[in-house]
Amino acid sequence: MGAFTLIRFAPQASSDDITKFLEANRLQVAAGPMAGGLYKVRIGMAGLPKSEIETIVKKLQQDKVVGFIANVD
Repeated sequence: MGAFTLIRFAPQASSDDITKFLEANRLQVAAGPMAGGLYKVRIGMAGLPKSEIETIVKKLQQDKVVGFIANVD
């Protein structure tokens, strides 16, 4: 298991940009693409405090590769 988020990558992001983003942030794609171009991405281990997940999501949101991001409960 783990902590997950939904991400839609920015339209201008190349596959190389996305790969570098995933590697740099130690993220793993768990599912996708789904409807709307969303990917379910593992952002951490199971049991991460909600506040830590929110901090990670806010950091990821700043990256130009991310078009949309949302927590998955």
